[in-house]
Amino acid sequence: MKVYHLPPLPSPPVIFVALLTLSLAGCGGGSTASAPSPTPPPTPTSNIAVTITACPTVVQRGVTIVNGTPVYTCTASVSNSSNTAVTWTSSSTSSLKIDLSTGVLTPLLRGSVIITATSAADTTKSASVTIKVVDRLFTSQAEPLPWLPGLNGMLLFYLETDGSDSAELLTTRECWDPAVSPDHKHVACGTFVIPTDSVQFQSTELIVVTTDGTAAGTSASTPLANVQTFSYAWSPDGKKIVFVGARKDPANSANTLVGVFTINADLSGMTQLTSESFAGNTIRSPGPASFSPDGKSIIYNVTADNNIRVMNVDGTNPMVLPVVGDGPVFTRDGSKILFVNFTWDSAQSRYISQIESMNPDGNNVQAIVNPGFSVQDFYYDIAISPDGLQIAYDDSNVGPGKIYIANVDGSGATAIPGGGSQGIGW
Repeated sequence: MKVYHLPPLPSPPVIFVALLTLSLAGCGGGSTASAPSPTPPPTPTSNIAVTITACPTVVQRGVTIVNGTPVYTCTASVSNSSNTAVTWTSSSTSSLKIDLSTGVLTPLLRGSVIITATSAADTTKSASVTIKVVDRLFTSQAEPLPWLPGLNGMLLFYLETDGSDSAELLTTRECWDPAVSPDHKHVACGTFVIPTDSVQFQSTELIVVTTDGTAAGTSASTPLANVQTFSYAWSPDGKKIVFVGARKDPANSANTLVGVFTINADLSGMTQLTSESFAGNTIRSPGPASFSPDGKSIIYNVTADNNIRVMNVDGTNPMVLPVVGDGPVFTRDGSKILFVNFTWDSAQSRYISQIESMNPDGNNVQAIVNPGFSVQDFYYDIAISPDGLQIAYDDSNVGPGKIYIANVDGSGATAIPGGGSQGIGW
């Protein structure tokens, strides 16, 4: 076996070794570590601060603009910046919309929503608040009177339309036939001038209270003394209230004098628009009077024949519609009039009531709700939601009763817990 000896390889030139070493370093080979990247200088912290200066904590679904002015608006301030603009956002635009720049709120659905104002100069700076969207009816319910132990009277409550919440608002005065102002911040209702006076036709007056139950004013000169008042409604701009009053006819004490009145929201300037006298005490209570959506007309019914009438807001040009009904009210868009009518049920030998609709001229009468309540069990009151999409009505004017919510066409009626035995406001 032969052994071959190979000649030794020549050593590489020094230049080649150096180039090879540089090449390996550039490719990341070997154990040579890469140089660290330079650290950018820290960004200075902005001293801009955002503060929400005004924002409601509770808003009513469907209430948006009254008399050309938004009802609910949020405002904010920005300090330490010449740019004071903010961008508004809502955590749930399906419940509560807010205009990005003006902060105007549009309540749509019940729920709690976070509203945030973010600085335009520094979007890392913001402030937030939580707003609760509610959907409240206002009702008068028969409850024990705190100032008259052992006796019941009509006290003011609010009631969520889903029955989830309710509260008694006014414990110092009775409050019947509550009517809610267009901005949902005040309630007009009837009461006794003397809280202990519960005799009909004696010392009644109209009061306006805030929705937390604080009295906002009364007719200080008691112009409604000896007038029984009921069935209140606000003008669309919130400046006037219309109601029905009844009193003994001064020309004939055996007769009852009934009229439609208007009064300013501050309870000044009461004006009687109509006056009709009826013999004895044989008439039913007149139904509510209310304004048309444009504020130019008033609709009401007269108890002599129960025909529904429409007149100008100053009482001129009354027009009798060819329809018998009670409690007429315009829909929010003015396209329909809703009212309660009575039909004779021969099988039961009694009158029963149903809610009907008609065109503003009295044509196209249609039944939309026929619950089958007897006349004695149905309170003649229809309330329409602020957004005009739903109605509320009460099934009883005696006892606790139930309140029903339905679509404005009468479909989808659902009873909600709670009583409303003397009026509903929405």
